[in-house]
This record gives sequence, C-alpha cells and structure tokens, in this order.
Amino acid sequence: MIAFSKKEDGLEHAEVSCIAWAFPVKGKPIGSGGGTVNAKLDAETFKKVMQSALPCSQSLDLVPGNYMLRLGVIDQLSKHIGALTAWVTVPEQTEAAVQAPANQTEPAENKKDPPNPM
Repeated sequence: MIAFSKKEDGLEHAEVSCIAWAFPVKGKPIGSGGGTVNAKLDAETFKKVMQSALPCSQSLDLVPGNYMLRLGVIDQLSKHIGALTAWVTVPEQTEAAVQAPANQTEPAENKKDPPNPM
C-alpha cells in the first residue's frame, strides 16, 4: 500500500517512483523508462485511488518481438518496493493496419443504408 501524508493544504500527498525494463528473449535490456509521480489528492480522488490504484504509466518503444517486462515501484515516503514481471508480445504491423488505423471511419460514399425491415 502506498503511504500518503495529509499536509497543511488539506491534500493527501504521495511520491512514487516507477521504472520499466524490457528484455528481449536473447540479449541485453533494450529499453527502460522511469519517472516519479508526485500526487496531491483531494478527498474524493484519494478515496477513488484507495479503492483502485495510483496511476504510474511508463512508455517504451519496442520493435515487434517477445519481451519480458520488469516493472518496479518505490514508495518514496515508506521506502517500500514492489516489482512485477510479465511476458508481452509486440506484434508485427500489417500493411493494412498502417494504412487504415482502427479509429478511421469509412468514407460516406462507401456506406450503405441498412435494409428496411418494413
């Protein structure tokens, strides 16, 4: 659990450092990213965080392949440390995916009205 400290401003404060490493199946680590979250939460947000999680996102640029991810977290107030290992696969991008992203809609002239049931 993350240690929070209520300060004079009435907010709950926490400081959490996160880091992520990506290891290919063979070879040395090819990516790492890290950062620190300095949280200052009002009562409502604090309650939500205590029921779920404090976001700590990291981004790594990886080429297609299989990787072991190692994620680490340090609570800077309590000095507690946590880590997680997970296997992920970054798929090859197909030519169709590169040309037509999933959020792109079909042009109006190519759309057809649905059949009328009456």
